[in-house]
Amino acid sequence: MTLLFIYLYSRYANRKYNDEYEGFFLIKQNDNGKIFEYTINGNINDAVNLSAEIQEFLSENKSATLVSMAIEEMLTNIININENVDTIDIIVRDSDEYILISIKDSGIDFNPIVENDNLEFEF
Repeated sequence: MTLLFIYLYSRYANRKYNDEYEGFFLIKQNDNGKIFEYTINGNINDAVNLSAEIQEFLSENKSATLVSMAIEEMLTNIININENVDTIDIIVRDSDEYILISIKDSGIDFNPIVENDNLEFEF
């Protein structure tokens, strides 16, 4: 009975708010912006090539070069810190208000609070 009520209310709310919300849990739709999704192998050449593709994807944004350089630096650090990274997933969402970057890798977890003797940085 409760599920039926939730289902019917979600249909009602979806119509009332002009399809702004969707699904059983009334999740707000997010159609803002363009999305770039890519998976690379854990090597420097793929990271550099992806940086150029991201710059082209963001070409209409004045921050395209800075964002692509920042992503390249993050990917390079992930590859250098880990002995073996199989794949790295990257999602870049470009909207009028912001650029959202999501990076997921199969390497070791990084926690800046915990000291790790395996991590070495060259300055």
